[in-house]
Amino acid sequence: MSDLSSKLTAISAASSKEKPALYHSFLKDTLTPSTDPSAPLENALKECLNHVCQESIGLVISRQLLQDFIEFFSTWSLEGQSPDRNEFAKKLWQYAIEKTQARVVAFEEQVK
Repeated sequence: MSDLSSKLTAISAASSKEKPALYHSFLKDTLTPSTDPSAPLENALKECLNHVCQESIGLVISRQLLQDFIEFFSTWSLEGQSPDRNEFAKKLWQYAIEKTQARVVAFEEQVK
């Protein structure tokens, strides 16, 4: 199990009340030290997206985490514009859209 997986597993085992803050911190920590697009960052963000889109993560928490992801990654991807960063951001946004499609219906049903 990777370090990222173990961190995400530990967060998922926390109480529902603690989870949003822990995931928020995880995303912030993952994006903050990285200034260049790299495989470890891509893997970390994809693993995080995979995790929060799981059925075992409640819809309310999942929706909040996806909002946090959008906020953090939008800010990160606009800082220090470069062709490499732009391409990396484009690939990750496409991945995020693909991963969240399954949850969109559940989010919409919850609102109705």
